[in-house]
Amino acid sequence: MRKKYAISFILFTAALLAAIPAGYYDSADGLNGNDLRLALHNIIDGHTQKTYDYVWTAFASTDVRPVETYGPEKIWCMYTHLDFDYNEDQQGNISSDVYTTYNREHSWPKSWANETYPMYSDIFHLYPTQAYANTYRNNNPYGEVGSSVTYTTENGSKLGQARAGLGFAGTVFEPIDEYKGDLARTYFYMSTRYYTEDAAWDTSEMTNKCEIKDWAMSMLLNWHHNDPVSQKELDRIEAVYAIQGNRNPFIDHPEYADSIWNLASPTFAAPTAQTASSVFSNGFTANWSAVSEASGYKLYVSTSSDFSSPVSGYNPKDVGNVQHDAVSGLMTSTTYYYRVVAYKTGEESAYSNIITVTTSAPVGSADSTKIFFSEYIEGSSNNKALEIYNGSGTDIDLSKITMKLYSNSAVTPSATVTLNGTLGNEAVYVVANASSASAILAVADMYNNSVINFNGNDAIELYYHNALIDIIGVVSTSTADFAKDVTLVRKPEILHGNTTYTVSEWNSYSVDEFSYLGSHTVDSDTPLAISLRTLSATCIDDAIVLSWSTASETENALFQIFRNNEFLTSIPGGGTTSVTNYYEYIDRDVFPGNTYTYILTDVAYNGDVCLHDEQELTISIPGKKKNIRTGSVYPNPGNPAMTLPLEVQEAADVSVLLYDIRGRKMRDVLSGYYTGGTYDLTLDLSGIPSGVYILQVRSDKVISKQKVLLMK
Repeated sequence: MRKKYAISFILFTAALLAAIPAGYYDSADGLNGNDLRLALHNIIDGHTQKTYDYVWTAFASTDVRPVETYGPEKIWCMYTHLDFDYNEDQQGNISSDVYTTYNREHSWPKSWANETYPMYSDIFHLYPTQAYANTYRNNNPYGEVGSSVTYTTENGSKLGQARAGLGFAGTVFEPIDEYKGDLARTYFYMSTRYYTEDAAWDTSEMTNKCEIKDWAMSMLLNWHHNDPVSQKELDRIEAVYAIQGNRNPFIDHPEYADSIWNLASPTFAAPTAQTASSVFSNGFTANWSAVSEASGYKLYVSTSSDFSSPVSGYNPKDVGNVQHDAVSGLMTSTTYYYRVVAYKTGEESAYSNIITVTTSAPVGSADSTKIFFSEYIEGSSNNKALEIYNGSGTDIDLSKITMKLYSNSAVTPSATVTLNGTLGNEAVYVVANASSASAILAVADMYNNSVINFNGNDAIELYYHNALIDIIGVVSTSTADFAKDVTLVRKPEILHGNTTYTVSEWNSYSVDEFSYLGSHTVDSDTPLAISLRTLSATCIDDAIVLSWSTASETENALFQIFRNNEFLTSIPGGGTTSVTNYYEYIDRDVFPGNTYTYILTDVAYNGDVCLHDEQELTISIPGKKKNIRTGSVYPNPGNPAMTLPLEVQEAADVSVLLYDIRGRKMRDVLSGYYTGGTYDLTLDLSGIPSGVYILQVRSDKVISKQKVLLMK
């Protein structure tokens, strides 16, 4: 718990100027701690989601500096204070110099939230910033820099090693004091708006999903107190409210931050969580010790030890003044975590310790994903058989196993058979055509001439408890032979069934090969995080859409995407599953005329990495048609007049601008409308000091730049 701060009066009075809708925060009255945070979340949740492209449009009302001071269309860059023209300098619209254009900066880096919507386009944390400064900020956490500074922007924002005593040792980006409170309140908003909705988010040096780490929270609260709400924020909240329909509570009510994250230390002890009792397949009873001063308790239950994946109804559940609660409706064979806080009027205790409990499996149940076809024989004449393998970890009741045959291109089964008896763990069961060769019949457990009457163009499905768990072939396709006169044996590294037939999971042998039938070998030590089915890339609206699917996944923690041999982002995997999963990632940080190569890896829970370089993808984004071409400025060096050769292929508005090498605009040199033809434009650079500059030429389809040297 943190020490209570004294908050200056100005922090409250500034917010009084905001036009808060009547009754907007009524449901948060009288609350504090996570109760207040949850109430605020419910108020600002479900905002009107905009596209990422719309953010450019939003900046025209949210982040243009006051016209009376700076003139029209001057973008407010908090990292540099450089001047940018709203409708000319958007780097996302044109491939341009990073010094003279601005980005849509995710102040809460997009990778920290796995680029999920609506966070990805939430305007409350998106700010226009110079592309160069944005590159340096990158995904570094905000912080306070010590004596080791590696980069300083035009307005004094810094990148460097964190100062001693910050609570974090690493590289941080420190904005100037004028905007520290702005960014602190932005982070408070993000941590509240996405509270309970962050299951897919990542962790970072500064955050754990949507939770702000202790060192960062202490710093942000200081920033919040020392840099009160400004007129810039008051103007911006109204502009964003008009677009998204929600507000930043910490601009409207700055005191909310302390009411949630800076509560005074509790005056009474936390309860002690005790071992769960009555553990069943779908629930358990949580227990804890009594606290004499408490008037009640709140119980938190989650599938993650950091409580970022809460169980519905337990985030938290107010159980009243009791010391136990029966938790039900849970999944079988699943690990859960619970903790408790005590409360009395106006005060909560700290969290209790955490108890881990795993629900049991139903009596007689099995892991059906590990029951699968292990061999298929489609030999000469009636030499036909199917073998199933039980890797479920327990004996299985075969009366729950059904096979279905789909003859030719039928969409309904032509034959069905239910097995009988019991199959031991790590054992096989063979169903054979009764007229098969003696070598097959010698290891057969059951004879069947209906389902085991397939040809090389028939699909066979395997069911457990009426749920499809494996398949050979494809239901309802052409009658082309896919497995005629062949013996198929499941590869040892395949540990799960697959509801999509995948040829790569099988070893193929010649007709009437029977020597493998009657036993099956698995290699459980072989790492196989995924079976990758497809990987494709498509260019849509100047973005690249990567799509892939998996036939199965085994302990697959995440995918990593590399672009041009550099790490781009990670996407959560599906864990362990035997069904087809589909994934998509949209790469928007690409530019027309460029070529990009993508490689996918998957990472298992144990850290093993599998590189899928055999499915490397290369894709080019078409270049935009050029309507002008520029030649080299002459004379160069010059003093002070220069000539710029210009060829106009399609009539266009053309402008010429001069910047210094740090990206500061020095002059609008000329602009005009030019019809088709060739021109020699005279550039008047009088009054500009000697030095090296960047000359930039723009039209609606082209931006070009070249260095010029002025010598006086």
